[in-house]
Amino acid sequence: MESNNVIQAAQPQTQPQTQPQTLSALIKSPAVKERFAEVLKTKGDSFLASVLTTVNNSALLQKAEPTTILSAAMVAASLELPIVPSLGFAALVPFRDGKTGTCVCQFQIMARGLVQLALRTGQYRKIEVEAVHTGEIKSRNRFTGEIEFGEAADNNVVGYLGFFELCNGFRKFLYMSNEDISEHA
Repeated sequence: MESNNVIQAAQPQTQPQTQPQTLSALIKSPAVKERFAEVLKTKGDSFLASVLTTVNNSALLQKAEPTTILSAAMVAASLELPIVPSLGFAALVPFRDGKTGTCVCQFQIMARGLVQLALRTGQYRKIEVEAVHTGEIKSRNRFTGEIEFGEAADNNVVGYLGFFELCNGFRKFLYMSNEDISEHA
C-alpha cells in the first residue's frame, strides 16, 4: 500500500528496527507531512494535528502501533473525511490483531461519512435517517417498501427509517424496528 511506503520512508535508516518511533515523531517527519500535503493540499498540517489530538484523547488508540494509525488516517485523508469522533464522519479504531497480538488501528467510516460520500457523487437528491415514534407508520408494503405515515402518538422510539432518492427519481425506504436492529447487530 502506498501509505506504508511513506511511513517506512519516514523512519530514519540509522534507527534500530527494535525501537519503534512515536506517533508524534512520525507526524513531524518530512515524508509523512509531504504525503498528507499531497492528498489534502493546505489542510495536511491541520489534519495531522487532529490525528494527534484524537490519539492523545484515547487511551486505547495510544496503545496502537503508530504506523497503523497513520495508515488508517491516510484512508480518511484520501476520502477527505475528518477523523474527529464527535463529528461522526470517520473514526480511527484500535483492535488487537489475533495473529500478532499487537494493538493496531483501522479506518472506520461512520454514518455521516457514508452520507457525505454519497452526496459527493451528485446522484442523490435526498438522504435521511430518522427515529420513528409510536404511531408514525400506519402501514408498510413489504414488497415495494412504500410506507404510509401517521402522527406520533408519543415520544417512544420504536425503530428507525432510512430513505434516499436519486436524481433520476428512484426512491428507497428501509424501516427497521428496534427488535430488527438488535437481531441484525
